[in-house]
Amino acid sequence: MAKNSSEITESGMQLPLTLSFGAGISMDSFCVCPSNVAAYNYMNESVNAAREERRFLYLYGPSGSGKTHLIKGATLRAEAMGMHATVLDMAKVSEFDWDSMYTMMVGVESYDVILLDNIDAIAGNSNLEAEIFSLYNRWLGEPSGFLAVASHESPTKSGFGKRDLISRFSSGVTLSVDCLPQEMFPEMLMRREKAKGGILPASRAEQISRRVDNIRDAVKAVDLIDDTSIANKKGVTKNLVNQVLDRLFKKEEDKRKLF
Repeated sequence: MAKNSSEITESGMQLPLTLSFGAGISMDSFCVCPSNVAAYNYMNESVNAAREERRFLYLYGPSGSGKTHLIKGATLRAEAMGMHATVLDMAKVSEFDWDSMYTMMVGVESYDVILLDNIDAIAGNSNLEAEIFSLYNRWLGEPSGFLAVASHESPTKSGFGKRDLISRFSSGVTLSVDCLPQEMFPEMLMRREKAKGGILPASRAEQISRRVDNIRDAVKAVDLIDDTSIANKKGVTKNLVNQVLDRLFKKEEDKRKLF
């Protein structure tokens, strides 16, 4: 099962490799733009079919394109269906030695759903690349299951040194995701707020979206607006939104005006 807490090896070493699952994350809250339809649909279909067939997906795209959202959402969908799923952040794996990596990977191939985020973080590390290659080969021996990895670049451009690993990653389905266009930010923010159990009026979502130019800042702003609204016991008014946005972005905007 996916965990928010750190994994612990047999030697007692804590490995904080799992992804943290923030509020508002689900497959349903992922806002699908035209260029991301194929990746979203394939991820959904693959989780649903994980116990009947074997599928591999190499997912890539720039930071802020929603790769981690899809990875987390797929994990939660699999767990809700009663499957055995695991999700690991390979950027954190790269901070540890090969023995720790080996311990983490024992038996993982038998899981229904295996999701590895930031796989390009281990590129160039021969030992870690070899362990992922071994995991892939063991997984091929299973009768079914869904294995997906997420990277910033395609298999041939991610910097992997092991040719056999590049070949494995290139042999399955490779799909890209793009950053959500700014005109879709309001829909994304409202979907996320709904998944958290709240309501963000369209007018406020549009107000926020006019002041940000990337998803991360938009999400950061909404979360702070939520916290401020609760702390002050006030609704999400236009003035409250402006106050929070000024606090977050006014200094950056003033700096840009100087140049």
